[in-house]
Amino acid sequence: MEKISARLDTNDKNFITAFLPINFKAGNPIVIVCGGWESPAGQKNPFMFDDIGVVVFDYFGCGKTGGDPALVTHKRYKSNLEDVFDWVCEQKWSQGSKIGTYGVSAGTVCSLRFAQDFNRSSFAILTASCNTAFVGMPNSPAKVLAENLSVLANGGTASMFGVERKAEYFTDFVGNSALYSIDKTNCPVLILQGKKDNIWRQGDAYICYLALKKAEKQVKHIEFEDGDHGLGTVARERDEAIYLWLKEIGIV
Repeated sequence: MEKISARLDTNDKNFITAFLPINFKAGNPIVIVCGGWESPAGQKNPFMFDDIGVVVFDYFGCGKTGGDPALVTHKRYKSNLEDVFDWVCEQKWSQGSKIGTYGVSAGTVCSLRFAQDFNRSSFAILTASCNTAFVGMPNSPAKVLAENLSVLANGGTASMFGVERKAEYFTDFVGNSALYSIDKTNCPVLILQGKKDNIWRQGDAYICYLALKKAEKQVKHIEFEDGDHGLGTVARERDEAIYLWLKEIGIV
């Protein structure tokens, strides 16, 4: 396994690590991982693929990249992904490769919005989907925004996912939901969901699936009976499902 690390010198100066397995060669697929809010993205390869390149990165407010978590928004996260995607495309080892994203939890918002705003992703994989106003129930972003509207409008903060956040986070999450632009999704989407995760995430995943299906997009929805929030409890089954799907859509 070859490991390549880099730090961008533009914008939020993201820290990046690329993992190129022993059987990886030019033209093989590359997956860019978008992690969740609750823990740093870290610099570990979450997959067991032996011929697919994997790129992980720290977004603003996470890990080695640094920054105040209170200033993180999904819009900013997507901007970080744009920078990372550009970096990957510039590397010699990525030439001819089909590049897509793998979003986990909050990272699913970044992954799906990127697939809608740019015709660049070859695929998008979403685990523990986080794209509806129901996520975080009974204290969802929409509910917290409504209950704290006056405070937020006057420059104050409200707590969401354990972090005090400003109005921009809530207006971005609720007002710019990927569900409003589902018809603009530019690539095939695979939605993976663990049934041991909470019902709000399960519902979110199925709503996204139905919305994409209604918009006549190429989408597949798979549930794992013993899968937890990030599917770490069914990692091998998750990887097998991803690889099979990538074959189905002609990526590998």
